[in-house]
Amino acid sequence: MKDSFEDLYTQIPTLLAKLNAGATPEWGSMHLLQMLKHVTAGFELSMGYKECEVTTPEEKIPAFQRFLMSEKPLMKNSKIPNNYLDFKIPKTDDLEEIKKRFLEKLTELKQETETNPNFWSIHENFGKLNAEQTRMLHFKHITHHFTQFGVI
Repeated sequence: MKDSFEDLYTQIPTLLAKLNAGATPEWGSMHLLQMLKHVTAGFELSMGYKECEVTTPEEKIPAFQRFLMSEKPLMKNSKIPNNYLDFKIPKTDDLEEIKKRFLEKLTELKQETETNPNFWSIHENFGKLNAEQTRMLHFKHITHHFTQFGVI
C-alpha cells in the first residue's frame, strides 16, 4: 500500500518554505501561526501515549477508521477535538521558530511510528490508532491545513 504520509513528508520543507507571514486561509478562522502550532500539537498529542475521551460511539469507530484510511479528505471547518483545547502550545510568534518546531515534531512522529512496534495513539473521533492509522491521520491533517493556506 502506498504510504501517503511518507510521500508528503519528503515535500514538507518545500511546503513550509511557501508559508510566509502574509499567508491567509482560504477558509476557517485560524491564522498561519495558529495553524502551524495546532498541527504541531497534533504530532505531540499522538506521541503522548495518553488516553483521551473518545466521543464517537464505540459501534461507529470502525466506520470512522475506514474513512480515516480512505482517500477522502477531512471536511473544511471541522470542529477542533477537545484534547487540543488544554494542550500547552509554545507562546512564541516567531514564524521560523514555529516552522522549525513543526518539522522537528513531525520527524519525531515519523521515527516513532517507524521504529516502535507497539506504537499507538488515541484520537477523540477515530479511537485507538496504530502507527499506520496515526500516519494517515497526520497525512490528512497536514494536507487539510496546507490546502487551507493554499500551498497544496
